[in-house]
This record gives sequence, structure tokens and C-alpha cells, in this order.
Amino acid sequence: MFIQYLFTDFQLYITWIVIVIISAYIHQLAHAAVSYKQTDLAIKRKDYFSFNPVYYLNYMSLILLVLFGMFWDSFDMENKTYKHKYSKALVSLAGPLASLVMVFVFSLLYIVCLKNNLSFIPVHVKKNLLFCFQTGSQANAVLALFTLIPLPPLEGSHIAKYLIPAVNKIYEKIGNNGYLLLFLVLCIIPGASHVFWTAANLISDVALVSVASIFNLF
Repeated sequence: MFIQYLFTDFQLYITWIVIVIISAYIHQLAHAAVSYKQTDLAIKRKDYFSFNPVYYLNYMSLILLVLFGMFWDSFDMENKTYKHKYSKALVSLAGPLASLVMVFVFSLLYIVCLKNNLSFIPVHVKKNLLFCFQTGSQANAVLALFTLIPLPPLEGSHIAKYLIPAVNKIYEKIGNNGYLLLFLVLCIIPGASHVFWTAANLISDVALVSVASIFNLF
């Protein structure tokens, strides 16, 4: 479980939490921006464009973050009326896409820091920066992958509703307990958690290799 790093690798534990909170803010801001474009004008009055990352966190998301290193999306779309039938799917997809962009942003920062002779930066500082950038890439890959899982109330469920309307009946039975079901699966089924983290690390590694390949062309 992620919380074990609190005792075995404190630097990783704290760095991960700080980066996830910042990344979650960008993730949620993407939701808000697309929601506003889809005629959700009330979003400005609710301070969704606040520069305070903590605004997007709730007690459940904090518990999941501290224990499992994951973030539960809290952007509410249930009582909103949008101009298109696919608007909820667009709003839902905006967050994970923003996280995937951040995977490549952190990968680029990592490669730039690694490949350049930044002599004005002390070695220990550069080492810590590389650690932060690599962790940022991995954390955003986890955030994107986790929120795309098609279980309510995660974004993946809204996308699935648009693509496969028949799943609505299943989601009505599950309600908002999908994330509890998900964590039971990750914690109880042998290898489930390993598969998830392996997939997230693969996304991060692909981004790093891709950015490094492009960087080497110049």
C-alpha cells in the first residue's frame, strides 16, 4: 500500500502527494474550462477557477491520496444541463487529457534537466529536480489512468455512458460506490494493483522515451 512509503521512503511519499495535489488542480481546472465552454456559466460563481488547489479536494479524495496515492475526482456534473448530448463526455475527458499532457510536460522537464549541463545548479539540487520531474510524470499517468476507469463517479463512467448507453442501468445499481468497489478489487485480488501501477509506469516510460527521442533530433 502507498502509505508504507511514509516510513520507507519519506521523500517519495511527500513529493508524490504534493505533485498529485498540484496535478489534480490542473486536472480539475481542465474540467471546469470545458464545462464553461459547454454553457455551464455558473461555474465562475462557484470559484472553480480559483488558484487554490485545495478547493478541489474533499475528505474522501484526501483519504485515498494519503493511503493509496490516488486521487478521486470530485467534479460534479450530475445536475448540469449542457448544450450537447456529448458535452458530459467532453467535460469528463478533459481532465484525463490534461493529466496526459502533464505526463509529457514533466517528461520534457526531466529530459531537459538530464541532457543539459546545468553547471549553475548544484549536483544534489539537480538530482532532486530529476526525482521530482520523474515522479510528476508517473503521478499524472496514475491520475489519468485511474480517472478513466469506467466506474462511477469517475470520469470514465461518463464517457462510457455516452459511448455505451446500455451501461446506465448498471451504473444506477452501483451508484457512487464504484470507487469503493475499485479499491476492494485493487486490494483483494492478487496482482490487480500491480497491473494498474505497471500500466501507469508504462505510460510514463513511453512519454520519457518519446520526448528523449524528439529531443535527440535537435
